[in-house]
Amino acid sequence: MAQALQIVTQMKQQEVWSLERQAHQEQLFLQLLVLLREAGHNDQAQDQEARLHRLLDWLNEHYSEDVEWEALADRFSLSLRTLHRQMKQQTGNTPQRYLNRLRLLQARHLLRHSDMRITDIAYQCGFGDSNHFSTLFRREFGCAPRAERQQMM
Repeated sequence: MAQALQIVTQMKQQEVWSLERQAHQEQLFLQLLVLLREAGHNDQAQDQEARLHRLLDWLNEHYSEDVEWEALADRFSLSLRTLHRQMKQQTGNTPQRYLNRLRLLQARHLLRHSDMRITDIAYQCGFGDSNHFSTLFRREFGCAPRAERQQMM
């Protein structure tokens, strides 16, 4: 619970509103949901959830890398089915959807705060195809990456 309180404190400290802060707030909120969900289960479930939490932390740090879900499940001693089920329960998203959301949030930040080309941003954030990136970005945020960048000018 100390970690949850720490996240809430971080969320309260961000007084200046901006779209970047909103993205950061969303990430903190996702982490908070995972932590609160973990607090109410028995020891075995807590152990699995602790492994899932470590996996989520790993994804937050390595979102730009290629992810092989089976290998990642093995790395955190979870079955692939358990990984999918628990991520869906705890985050409301499938593993790939959660990862794509992390990537898209970072891409949106880079679009707003860097001069990098859109294709380079897509690759840096872990998307192997800039067209696929643009499609997912438009679906998630309601506008194309180029339009997002132009809004900030």
